[in-house]
Amino acid sequence: MNSLRPILFLTLIFLSGKFSAQVWSPLGGGLSGPANVVTVHDGKLFVGGYFQTAGNSTNYVSNVAQWNDTTWSDLHGGADYPVNAFCEYNGDFYAGGRFTGIGGNFVMPGISIWNGTTWDSVGGGITPGGWIDAMIVYNGKLIVAGSFSQAGSIAANDIAAWDGNNWSTLGNGFHHGHVSCLEIFNGELYAGGSFDSCGTSVIQRIAKWDGTSWSQVGEGFLYGMPLSLKTFQGKLYAGGSMFVTTGFHPMHNFAVWDGTAWNAVEVSGADNLVNTLFVYGNYLLVGGSFSQLCGAPVNCIAAWDGTTVFPLGTGISFSINTTPFVSSIYVDEGVLYAGGYFDRAGGDTANNIARWDFGNWMSEQNISVQENISVYPNPSNGIFTFHTNDFSHESTIDIYNSHGEKINSFPMKNEVQTIDLSREAQGIYFYQILDNGKIVSQGKIICANQ
Repeated sequence: MNSLRPILFLTLIFLSGKFSAQVWSPLGGGLSGPANVVTVHDGKLFVGGYFQTAGNSTNYVSNVAQWNDTTWSDLHGGADYPVNAFCEYNGDFYAGGRFTGIGGNFVMPGISIWNGTTWDSVGGGITPGGWIDAMIVYNGKLIVAGSFSQAGSIAANDIAAWDGNNWSTLGNGFHHGHVSCLEIFNGELYAGGSFDSCGTSVIQRIAKWDGTSWSQVGEGFLYGMPLSLKTFQGKLYAGGSMFVTTGFHPMHNFAVWDGTAWNAVEVSGADNLVNTLFVYGNYLLVGGSFSQLCGAPVNCIAAWDGTTVFPLGTGISFSINTTPFVSSIYVDEGVLYAGGYFDRAGGDTANNIARWDFGNWMSEQNISVQENISVYPNPSNGIFTFHTNDFSHESTIDIYNSHGEKINSFPMKNEVQTIDLSREAQGIYFYQILDNGKIVSQGKIICANQ
């Protein structure tokens, strides 16, 4: 989010050193009610939820707002009911939720496009009174899911696809519940929610779409429901209120699918709801209302590397006797934004949204960083040479963009290894060198491609 963080900060994300910026801080006066979703678009932070004001009690924004690192502003009058999801598709920015009108236009139920100034309709929207909880791009279409029986003029049960001009269905959709989350895993679309069937087939709360039909994923979930799905380290993680599978195996709100079976993460999972999952570098960021995650004491938010839980300071809390929670996490250029329902972040006042600056946090989490690795030229036209004197045939070079998303991985075949990023966009990237799965070096590289 270029306008939110100076370029200098990017040099600190993966580098060890004297700087330590990992602290929680508020975003102005925050929000008057819960934040359901946070994301970055067009250099600004967008937040949707169930709030009327942002920054102060006289700044009316009505359930959707944007933050430019200094002030909160409304988006053409806001929405009449909560906004639950954002997604970029074909260069457009979509908002989904429970609203029947947005921007003063009450013929856009459930979904709309923000054009930078006003809100536009999306094919007639969904069933009035229905809602959208999740959106994702899959096979060239925008997939929307929630609770509705119609998308535009076609019948659609809780899930539908938009191609920019027309709506279409994905099989029979779902029944007796709703869809709360979507994810892509191994090239297939996964959906989680409270549903128990698809057409005449029994499908318990977790399903996958192979392009033709829906099928249940493993044993499914007998009670509770997934609230978030995320692919991490080659597995599918599910967070939510998942008590047991249909085979009566307890999941403790935090589960992982390895392609064969569901298991609770580290047996103990989470002691309360897991609402949101977000991948940042080698970490799965977890948010919810829990006070323990995989046996570690944390407050509503933590990072998981597949083995160990790392707290983010003292986390999220309430100063009154009310249960706090994190609903949404988004990371942009080394800054984490957490939205939910709370009034404290790291011990300081922060109303329902807060920011965590990673700084050199990653390099402090028991990472042994080698000093005998050099990268040259840097900046370059996209061709970089990595040189190490402590070479292992098990080493790999992982490349991340400024959002913390891994974009490529290269085997370190020799002590001197060249990698090609010339097809990537100009900008700042980060590398991590792993030896037998352990980070041994990390740093920044700059592509100045022409």
